Amino acid sequence: MSSIDKGVVGGRPEETGSQPLLGRGMVVLFIALICCFTAWGIAQDLTTPMVAGFKRIFAMSTFQASLVQLAYFGAYFMLALPAAFINQRFGYKTGILSGLLLATLGASLFFPASKIMTYDAFLIALFAMAAGAQCSRRPQIRTSFRSVRKAPQRVA
Repeated sequence: MSSIDKGVVGGRPEETGSQPLLGRGMVVLFIALICCFTAWGIAQDLTTPMVAGFKRIFAMSTFQASLVQLAYFGAYFMLALPAAFINQRFGYKTGILSGLLLATLGASLFFPASKIMTYDAFLIALFAMAAGAQCSRRPQIRTSFRSVRKAPQRVA
């Protein structure tokens, strides 16, 4: 019988105790993170139907309607580096909070855009909301190579 059959990996027996998926006090944060990613996924998925809706409501060409997706995904393109700089300089918590604030501002801009009923106001609101989602999604995790230890090698 080999060492793999016995449950030995790397010269040590496998631990059979179950580890909890989340640590203490992390359940609320985990649920909040799931809700944020769900909201971002829904917002991204709704950009395609918005193209057809904007084309019909504002009586515009296909090119003008495609600017809806350009505004959404252009925010991701334009704010990738600034979001990384914010995360690197001030930390990922500040990056996530600034992204959530920007997304909230963008979402709240839809109300005045619905009253004005101009295409540009909707594009600005969509751009701001997507920019906030992009900033919130890019936490930069830095590790130091000095803190990584190599496991001792066993000589057979």
